[in-house]
Amino acid sequence: MTQRTLTIMRHATAALMSDRDHTRPLTPEGLDEAHRVGARMLERAEIPDRIFAATALRCRQTRDALCSGLGLEVETEFEDAL
Repeated sequence: MTQRTLTIMRHATAALMSDRDHTRPLTPEGLDEAHRVGARMLERAEIPDRIFAATALRCRQTRDALCSGLGLEVETEFEDAL
């Protein structure tokens, strides 16, 4: 039997205000945080097979910065309901 690991993470630090909650972007610090998490995952050989993410801007930016830190694209499913 193959052991699987589920990693749950929240989006990185986002701006406090925006026109709509769905369009709140990450702060520069948040972009750096997500990138560093990806780099740390790579160091630990914790490479995700797939990412499930909400469609909010801050979640998409977190996913992009995480993948940048990993140095690779990870198959991603975006879900409005998340």
